[in-house]
Amino acid sequence: MPNDISVDAILGFIEVRSYGDLSKEDVLDTIARVAQTSAQSGIDKILEDTSGLMNAPGFVDLFDISANFPRKYKHALLMRRTQPTAERVAFFETVGRNRGHRVRLFTDREAALQWLQDP
Repeated sequence: MPNDISVDAILGFIEVRSYGDLSKEDVLDTIARVAQTSAQSGIDKILEDTSGLMNAPGFVDLFDISANFPRKYKHALLMRRTQPTAERVAFFETVGRNRGHRVRLFTDREAALQWLQDP
């Protein structure tokens, strides 16, 4: 599994750290695991750190994944501008926002956390 999921109960968010090579199946599995974690914790804010990703699903797969991503989450995507998957992460944000998801891309962790805390 190319990611780790944890809960920060103090700040009230679910953190997903993705790294290595991530397939479409991995992403769908992560969404299911986040949904389970959210149901158990009552938290619907996600900080997804993609800075360790070396490979991500293609654009068509990301478009399909976004169609099935639950809209109840507030989702901050954290990345490095120089990471190999930067273009795909940015595409996922664009598609999500176009579909009405509360998703935003950040290169600064503190800015991402601040956005998650804003109502």
